[in-house]
Amino acid sequence: MGSLSPELQERLSQPLHIGNVQVDSRVLQSPLSGVTDLVFRRLVRRYAPTSMMYTEMVQASSLRHLKAIPKIMEVDPGERPISIQLFDCRPDFLAEAAQVAVAQGADTIDINMGCPVNKITKNGGGSSLLRQPELAAKIVKTVVAAVAIPVTVKTRIGWDEDEITILDFAARMEAAGAAMITVHGRTRAQGYNGTAKWEWIRRVKQISQIPVIANGDIFSVESAVACLEATGADGIMCSRGTL
Repeated sequence: MGSLSPELQERLSQPLHIGNVQVDSRVLQSPLSGVTDLVFRRLVRRYAPTSMMYTEMVQASSLRHLKAIPKIMEVDPGERPISIQLFDCRPDFLAEAAQVAVAQGADTIDINMGCPVNKITKNGGGSSLLRQPELAAKIVKTVVAAVAIPVTVKTRIGWDEDEITILDFAARMEAAGAAMITVHGRTRAQGYNGTAKWEWIRRVKQISQIPVIANGDIFSVESAVACLEATGADGIMCSRGTL
């Protein structure tokens, strides 16, 4: 693993445990809206057969009004490990959607609390939940109670430079029952611009008992190694870098 310290290299050589789900790779494929469909995931699996894959994010409330399961929730029977990502701001809708995801074959449920896009945040989803930590915790608790598989969270370090709240937020998510947290090292205001602040991911790792996955500015093997060394994270999640 390149220049990883012996201690970190030894830890990362072991399987990743997300609750009771074992994943034999520490490199995860991030959910990407309009990208990580079934065909894309099949392509990625040619090179990463044991990595955790994620569907595109699914709006929980929309499932109530659909007569058929949306195509973005389509999962191959042998496609493991696989996580279905959901977003919304209503705990009961998310709990119902999580049960649908379990029926579809999900190994874990991921709740998007990091998307910076206005059409998501203005309706209370994505990174807007960083400003509503009590609601975010209620969402996790409700979904955890509704399904028998691990529930994870993907988020950012804060709303903007004046509201970097990830340490308190991550602690709340863990206390609520999240089995893993993925932290994108940017604020909502940054979008995908500027540099990911990996130091905040390291600080989250230092206070967390659950696995912490680092996300942001990982575009090569070298940057992956640098991120793991800088953060001490339990793994990395590749997003645009895969493209």
